[in-house]
Amino acid sequence: MTAPAAPRASDPPRRLPLLFLDVDGPLIPFGAPPNTYPSYEPTPHPEPRPTPPSTPHPAAPSAPRPAPPSTPHPAARSAAPATPTASEGHPLLPRLDPGHGPRLAALPCTLIWATTWMADANTCIAPRLGLPPLEVMAWPAPPATAEPVTQALHEAQEAQEARDERLGLHWKTRALVARAAALPFIWVDDEITDPDRAWVAAHHQGPALLHRVDPRRGLTAADYTALADWLRAPSPQPSPWPPHWTPDPPPRSGPRSTGGRR
Repeated sequence: MTAPAAPRASDPPRRLPLLFLDVDGPLIPFGAPPNTYPSYEPTPHPEPRPTPPSTPHPAAPSAPRPAPPSTPHPAARSAAPATPTASEGHPLLPRLDPGHGPRLAALPCTLIWATTWMADANTCIAPRLGLPPLEVMAWPAPPATAEPVTQALHEAQEAQEARDERLGLHWKTRALVARAAALPFIWVDDEITDPDRAWVAAHHQGPALLHRVDPRRGLTAADYTALADWLRAPSPQPSPWPPHWTPDPPPRSGPRSTGGRR
């Protein structure tokens, strides 16, 4: 996986790289003793200008209906704390540092929520960061909740999920590569592992950086430096390897719980 090459003066304008952003872990840290984390009060921000409705990318998967905003994807792990609905509030929202907003906005990329917070990320997270509403990644619906499909398609979906489980592939990986098409992209998450990097390297036609964040600390200055350096690299560079921190998450084997948002 490499960084995107710098454009030449004669090149036509190119689309910005994508940055797929998880919430729990990168933005809302967890896992350390509770008194480790400072508490932030919501910061008033000017009302962001509404963005026009986004047009689905032609390479994005067609037809799947996203899960309801308050319903986690069935494959989401339970490592993150269970999350109430948006109307009830999130007990860990005070850990959300508003300083992430300007740092994210300064990156030369298109930000996309890649989390099972779904539309709640624009309701609960973006205003606290001073960000406008962002595109929300639509996850493929699991067979049990999809629109009526043939039995063969139902079985094929289940078989693919079983294969991904055996490979240790994260349930987000295929969908993110399909959404990115050939565009350069970054994926920021606390659950990325070697199988995800290997699969993206084999199946994505453009540069990609899978950047794993320590969920006990969340995004740090060092993380933002790594993201900015990759996005602004004048020529293709190897992705950081190994990740800048070492602990791996528990193996993703067997059925995954629906207890937490990611």
